[in-house]
Amino acid sequence: MSIVKYGVEPSVTALLHQEYKSQGYLYLKNFFDPFLAEHFQKYFSPENLADFFKAQAGRDYVAIEYKSHPDFIKEYNYLINQKNYIEFLEAVTGSGPIGQMKGHAYVSDANEKRGYGFHDDNDGNRYFLVSINITPQKYDGGVFTMRNSKTREVLFQVHNSGSYGALIAPIADNLEHAVSDVTGDVTRFSLLSWAMKLPQARRFKMFD
Repeated sequence: MSIVKYGVEPSVTALLHQEYKSQGYLYLKNFFDPFLAEHFQKYFSPENLADFFKAQAGRDYVAIEYKSHPDFIKEYNYLINQKNYIEFLEAVTGSGPIGQMKGHAYVSDANEKRGYGFHDDNDGNRYFLVSINITPQKYDGGVFTMRNSKTREVLFQVHNSGSYGALIAPIADNLEHAVSDVTGDVTRFSLLSWAMKLPQARRFKMFD
C-alpha cells in the first residue's frame, strides 16, 4: 500500500479531509499498490476458491476470514495496521484515535449474483469502513449505496470498479449501506476493513 510506505503530504491530507467532510465519504482512485493487489489476488484464484465457494453456497456474500485463509488475513491485517496508514486515516476522516484496523476480504461471484442488503456495521466500536477494490478487471454491479436509516434518503452511491480504488465511508447510528448484486462475468474481490476505537482482535505480525 503506497500510502503506508511513503506517507502523504499534510496539505494533501487537509484537502482530503475537507472532501470527506463536505460529501460524507472519500473515494480515492489508484489507492492500492498494483504489486500488492496482484499478490493478494493469488489467494483468490479459481482453483483456490472452488471448494470454498461450494461450502458457502446459498449465502448472500462470501467472507474470506482467518479460519479459511489465515495467511492472507495475517498479511492484510499487518499492512493496514502500519502507523503511517492509521495516521493518514485519522487525519482524512477526523476520527478519534484508531485502536486497531480490522480487516478481511469479500468475494462476490458474478454467477451467484451476490450483493449485500442494507445494514449499518455499527457495533459501537467502529468509526468508519474502508473498502478497497482489487478486482483485476472492471465488474458490473456491486454499487455501494449509503442512506439515512431513518428517512431512507440515499446520500451517495459509489461504483468502485477498476483502478484499485478505495472507498472510505462513515459508520453511525443513522447510516446504513448496501452493495448491489454483481452481474456480468467478472467476480468482484474487495478488501474490507473497519477502524476500531478499541482493539477487538488479535494483532498480527507478518510471520507469526
